[in-house]
Amino acid sequence: MGILSTHPEPGARSPEPGARSPEPGARSIFGLSSQWVLYDGKPIADAFVLSHDHQRDALAREAPTAVSRAVVAGDPCYDRLLASLEFRDRYRGALGVDGRTVVMVSSTWGPSSLIGQHPQIVRELLHALPSDLYKVVAALHPNTSHGHGPGQIRQWLADCLRSGLTILPEIDGWQAGLIASDVLIGDFGAVTGYHAALRKPTLLGAFEEYDVVPGTAVSTMGDAAPRLRPGTPLRQQIDNAVEDHDPDRYSSVSGLVTSAAGRSLGLLRGLFYRLLNLTEPSAEAPVEVVPSPSTPRTHRWDSPHAYRVSATVDEARRTITVVRRPAEVGLTRAGRPATHIVCSRDYPLRSLRSQASVITARRPDLADPPSWLRATLDHNPTCQVAALLDQGICTVRTSDGWTATLRAAELPEESLPSVIVAWLAAGHPITELPPSITIEIGARRGEVTVDRAY
Repeated sequence: MGILSTHPEPGARSPEPGARSPEPGARSIFGLSSQWVLYDGKPIADAFVLSHDHQRDALAREAPTAVSRAVVAGDPCYDRLLASLEFRDRYRGALGVDGRTVVMVSSTWGPSSLIGQHPQIVRELLHALPSDLYKVVAALHPNTSHGHGPGQIRQWLADCLRSGLTILPEIDGWQAGLIASDVLIGDFGAVTGYHAALRKPTLLGAFEEYDVVPGTAVSTMGDAAPRLRPGTPLRQQIDNAVEDHDPDRYSSVSGLVTSAAGRSLGLLRGLFYRLLNLTEPSAEAPVEVVPSPSTPRTHRWDSPHAYRVSATVDEARRTITVVRRPAEVGLTRAGRPATHIVCSRDYPLRSLRSQASVITARRPDLADPPSWLRATLDHNPTCQVAALLDQGICTVRTSDGWTATLRAAELPEESLPSVIVAWLAAGHPITELPPSITIEIGARRGEVTVDRAY
């Protein structure tokens, strides 16, 4: 897409023997300089496929003898993204977004990348953003996992994965992420550049100007995109980026991605058939849409969970407002004081389970649910409510023996016990909890029915 890196990828070949060394301080263009396209002064390929006319101009400057082999054939990846935009709901559904704002984190590789400069950015986002309003996904450059190993990456981010992060598949998951996202925080990598080229809200958390060539799509994005501001709340910056976004901000970026928008696959097919001396088919070259990402679904009713919950009672409106954030990533961070912790009994951190005001379990996992409810309250002094989850139904028991069944259509079951904790925290006897009360959680609002067990 015209990124034209100024430093080669790891393992890139050295200049050919006898090639003139660059002048001190000179910046070679990755893929277009003479060391990449010439051997003994002659082009190494029958065709050099470029996406934009400005790349041909750069090739003419860097390696004039190779420019006769240049073919401007557009950007097939960008064309595929454009063809997939109308299927945005499909990709959001695959990510389990449920109406939330999708915040995508994109990092290229190396010490000047977003993760290299701000290794805690994902945790900071998960800590700052309410789980029922925002979904955080990450696209990491393949060199990151190939350098450290995918297992090591998942180990480093294990707490984030348990807290709702989705790491997109590195081959083509990032493309679906770009379409599904509402805002992206990135750097000078290609994925960030494509997001801006789609004219979507983009924030730069890191941008090393030395790593891009002036006049390209990514360098133009670097001039146009706002920077993430240290010291300003992340949620405020994300909301502002979405609400104040002007798509025309990135019109110049889009114009530099390709000189043949929508025509790349046809041009490439024609080139390949000419090189093979074959007759090109007359049928249209198909442009397949981006596949849905094959990522683990999060926020399932049976997934381990641990939330730090703020719940407030509005008696006049008979409404309880619930705000949930991942409990694990906020353990050591200063922030808004939490009212209570809701934690599943299978969450892997004992420290969170021991602090929980609400401990949950799946009813199908238990042979004797009533005994589990009593034992949980007996063995966990901080626990106020033990809760059984059963796909839309939440059976609760309080520390003083009060039991009930809570139901609320289209609301997460593990959020319902917070109604009881909030009611008690407001100083009300549990016996005065009304048979129906409204709960607001994220953008959702629903009626919780309370069926007291006598």
